[in-house]
Amino acid sequence: MPELPDVDDYLREHKFGSDALNLDKSELCARIPEHRENITEALLNPKRLNGIGNGFADDTLFQAEDCDTVPTLHLDKDSPHASSG
Repeated sequence: MPELPDVDDYLREHKFGSDALNLDKSELCARIPEHRENITEALLNPKRLNGIGNGFADDTLFQAEDCDTVPTLHLDKDSPHASSG
């Protein structure tokens, strides 16, 4: 049976983002740029984050007061909720 590649090496080689569960808040915020992309698109972009699927993103955003359509440029990175701005 052929040897399987190391998962971390494979992800780096194919330019996938880091596993979301291994990031702290500052690392997570650094991977979500501030522009007009909505937060759902940013969370589901595998080049930024790995391991977040539709279900997890939807549940998380529902608990964060349904801010899924807020552009990432309006996120308050000192708060778990979207800013009003």
